[in-house]
Order: sequence, then structure tokens, then C-alpha cells
Amino acid sequence: MIETLGWSHSETSKLRVLAEEGLSSQQISLRLGRSRNSVVSKCRRSGIKLLRKSRKPVVQAVEKPPIMHIPELDIGTFHVVGGMELGPRHCRAVIGEPRNGVYCGRDVREGSYCSYHSQLYSLRSIA
Repeated sequence: MIETLGWSHSETSKLRVLAEEGLSSQQISLRLGRSRNSVVSKCRRSGIKLLRKSRKPVVQAVEKPPIMHIPELDIGTFHVVGGMELGPRHCRAVIGEPRNGVYCGRDVREGSYCSYHSQLYSLRSIA
């Protein structure tokens, strides 16, 4: 593609007409024998508005996550203990702020958590 450095008045007027017709910068550049960047730059310098194709974002339907049912806690057997009182068969679920060192303390049959916290943490890992 051979380009001359300057734009003649006739080229500029052709550019205006083609831009008003709604042609893209690529289509105009092919018709005038210029680069696309040259066309875009001349339009900016001359105040000629090029129509932009609107790109509509693709919106996909998002499935709502299932509602988690958190098991009820039997408050009667709830036993809060400090870190020093925590025995080998106490639930190690942290209650409140971790830096406070307060644990659930309910009896554990197997693992590190009572049945309530085992169910609660398994629900969190699913979601």
C-alpha cells in the first residue's frame, strides 16, 4: 500500500463523505489506499466522527447457588472452653475471634470436630 505523506483536500472530503455513510475505518482505508491508522488519525485531527460498532457484552444466565441448611445446635450441650482446658476429645472449632483462643469444647467421637461443626464445615466446603 503506497501512501503519500499529506492529505489533499479531495481526499479529506472523500474521507468525510465515507465516514458520514457509516463505513468503518478499515473500509475507508481500503477505498482511499491508506492505512487504517492514517484514517483514524486524520479523522481525529479533522474532527470527523467515525461510527463505532457497539459491542454488546454477552450476558449468560448464572445459576443461583443452592440454599445451605445449617444444622441446629443443641445449646444445652454447648461447652465453651479455653485453649488450656481443651482435651483430646473436645471439639476444636474456634468460637468467635481465633486470637481469643475459645473453642466449642463439645464431646467428639472421632476426628477434631463435634457432629454440629463437622456438618457445618462440610457444607462450607461444598459451596
